[in-house]
Amino acid sequence: MINITFPDGSVRQYESGVSAFDIANSISPRLAADVLAATVITAADTTGKGTVYDVTRPITEDASIRLHKWEDPEAKRVFWHSSSHLLAAALEALYPGVKFGIGPAIETGFYYDVDFGGKSLVEADLKAIEDKMIELARQKNAFVRTEVSKEEALKTFTEKGDEYKCELINDLEDGTINVKGMEFTIPDPENYAGTIEIELDPPKTDNILNALTKIVDIIEDESISNTDKIAAITEAQVNVQNAMTRYDSYRGKVGARQNTIATILTSNNSLSDIKTESKANVSEVDAFEAASDLIQSQNQLNVSRQIYSMLSKQSLFDYI
Repeated sequence: MINITFPDGSVRQYESGVSAFDIANSISPRLAADVLAATVITAADTTGKGTVYDVTRPITEDASIRLHKWEDPEAKRVFWHSSSHLLAAALEALYPGVKFGIGPAIETGFYYDVDFGGKSLVEADLKAIEDKMIELARQKNAFVRTEVSKEEALKTFTEKGDEYKCELINDLEDGTINVKGMEFTIPDPENYAGTIEIELDPPKTDNILNALTKIVDIIEDESISNTDKIAAITEAQVNVQNAMTRYDSYRGKVGARQNTIATILTSNNSLSDIKTESKANVSEVDAFEAASDLIQSQNQLNVSRQIYSMLSKQSLFDYI
C-alpha cells in the first residue's frame, strides 16, 4: 500500500500502481469524469513542483497529489498533448510516409511539425484531417504510455524511416544531458536521489566558435613554428568550412519547416473565415425560421381566441 496526501493534508491509502483516475473515482465518479491530469510530488522531488501525470499513469510510491480539471493549465497541457498524438495518427492514416518532428502542447492548443514530402495542404485537406481525428477519437482507443531506451526508440524510427525523430532522439543520451555542445554525465541515473554531482566532459565535436578560437590560439602561440602554424590554421579553416556547411543545411531545414507552418496558418485562417461566414448564414436562417414559426403560432392563437369567443356567447337556445 502507498500513502497519497491531498492538498488539504488528508491521507488515504491505495494499492501501488493506482492512477489519478482511480484516486478521483474513489472520491466521486463525477470528479473522475472531470479530472484530466494530476501533479504528483514524491519524496525524491526536492523542488516541490512535482511531475504532471496523465490520469492513467501508475503511481507506485508515497506521494502528494493535486488533481486538475480543464480550467487548470496542467490539464489543458495533457489534453492538448494527447490531441497532438491523435493528429499524428490521423496524418499517418491519410498520408502514408509522412514524417514528424515535434508535436508539443502550447499555451493556446497544440501543433505538429510535419514533412509531407513536398505536398502542400489545402482547405479540403484540413477538413479531411479533422474528420479523421474525430473518427479515431470515437474509437475510444486507450493512450498507453511506454518508456523505452534510446536504442529501442532509434530502432523504431530508423525502421520507419523518420529521420527527424531520429535527430531528436540522437540529441538525447541515457544518463546524459546535452546542452549546446557541453555534456553533463549523471552517474548511475537509475538510482540517484536528491542532489547529484555533475561532471563536465569536453565536447565530442568542435563547433565553429571552438574552431575560430583554436586559430587565434595558434597564431598567438610563439612556440609553434610557422610551418606548423600554417598546417594547423589550414586544418582549422577546414573545420570552419564544415561547420558552415552544417549550418547552411540546418538553416535550410528550418526554412522548410517555417514554410510548412506558414502554409498551415494561412489555411487555418481561411478555414476560420469560412466557418465564421457559415455560422452567420446559419444564424440568419434560424432567425428567419423562428420568426415565421412565431407569426404562424400567433395567427393560430388569434383564430382559437375568435372561435372561443364565438362559442362562449352561444347558449342552449342556439341549438334548439
